[in-house]
Amino acid sequence: MHCLKMFLLTNRGILKRFVKDGTKKVLLGCDSNFLGNRRVSYRLSRKSPTVIFHSRKQQASTDSDHTHPMKDVGRKGLLSGLEDMLFYTITEGEKEIPVSRFLSALRSTGLLTSDPRLRDCMEKLRHTVRESVSEVMMDRELFRKCVGSNIVLLTQAFRKKFIIPDFEAFVLNIDQIYHAVQRQEEGQVADYIPQLAKFSPDLWGVSLCTVDGQRHSVGDTKVPFCLQSCVKPLEYAIAVHEAGTERVHRYVGKEPSGLKFNKLSLDEEDKPHNPMVNAGAIVISSLIKPGSNKAEKFDYVMDFINKMAGREYVGFSNATFQSEKETGDRNFAIGYYMKEKKCFPEGVDMIDALDFYFQSICSRTILLYESMTKK
Repeated sequence: MHCLKMFLLTNRGILKRFVKDGTKKVLLGCDSNFLGNRRVSYRLSRKSPTVIFHSRKQQASTDSDHTHPMKDVGRKGLLSGLEDMLFYTITEGEKEIPVSRFLSALRSTGLLTSDPRLRDCMEKLRHTVRESVSEVMMDRELFRKCVGSNIVLLTQAFRKKFIIPDFEAFVLNIDQIYHAVQRQEEGQVADYIPQLAKFSPDLWGVSLCTVDGQRHSVGDTKVPFCLQSCVKPLEYAIAVHEAGTERVHRYVGKEPSGLKFNKLSLDEEDKPHNPMVNAGAIVISSLIKPGSNKAEKFDYVMDFINKMAGREYVGFSNATFQSEKETGDRNFAIGYYMKEKKCFPEGVDMIDALDFYFQSICSRTILLYESMTKK
C-alpha cells in the first residue's frame, strides 16, 4: 500500500485536519482506476496543484518547497480538493449518484434538509431538481456547486466527527425506548389550567437535537403544544442577553428555593430565589426591553425564540393566554407581594409585567424539532 507522504499545499493546518486520516481512506475507497499499485498523481482541480506520493528519499527536497509560496495554490484550489475528497467519501468512489442517495446519506448523519446551516445548499439542489425532467444525478460539479460554505460541516458529519458518530444506531435505541415507554398509561394531563386539560392523554412524542445539530423525532411531534414553564430558561437567556448577568441578578437570585415553583416566597434579600420559579420569571419579564410597549416586547421575544428554534414553528395560543389570566390568582398574589417588597425595577408597572408573563411564559406553543419539515 502506498502511504501519503507529501501533500503539496501551503496550509499545514488544513493538511493535519482533513488529510492526515481522511485522504488515504477516501482515495483507497475509490475504484482501481483512481488508485493503483503505483506512484500516483491526482489533480485536485483544473487549476490546483498535484497530490503526489513520495518516497522517503524525496522527502527532504520536497520539504523545502513549503518555505516558498506556490503561485498556483489558492483558497479555491484547496477547497476544491477538499470537496473532491468529501464527494468520493459520500459516493464511495462512484463518479455520480442520485440526489436522493445523497440526501439519504445526509440524514444518516443526523443532519436534516431543513437545517438552517444547509439552507443555501438545499435551495440549489431544489432548483436543479425543478429544472430537470429526469432524475438528477449528483456529480462532482453539482456537488461543488451545492456544498459551498458547508464543506467543514459536511466533512465533520461524514467523517463521523459529530458528538454522536453512529447516529443511526443511536436512533434505533431512542425508538426502542420510545415504544417501551408508550405502553405506560399512568398519570394524567395537567388540569390546573382549563385549556391544558383539553389535551389528549394519548399524545406522545419525542424529539432530540444534539449540540452538533443532529436531530430525530418519533411519535406525535406534529401536534403543537404549550411550552409553559419550559420557556423560563429561554426568557432568562434573553434577559441576560439584553441587560447582562449583573443587572438581572440584582433583582433575581440564583439559588434553589426548596419550595414549589408557584410558592409565594422570596429569599433573605427579598428577591425571587431564581429565574425558574414563578416569582423570578415575573420579574424577568419586567427586565426585557424596558420602556417598550407590550406589542414591541411580544414581537421581540417571539423573534428571539424563533431564532433559538432554528426558525421553525413557534406560535402563540390566545386561548391558553386567556385561560391563564382567568385562573391566575396565585400569580397576581405573587405580583402584588413583590410590588410591596419593591422587587421590580423602578418605573415598572406590575400589571404590565404580569400580562407579559402570561403571554410569554404561559402561552407559547411549539412543534417538536423537525416536525414542520419534510424528512
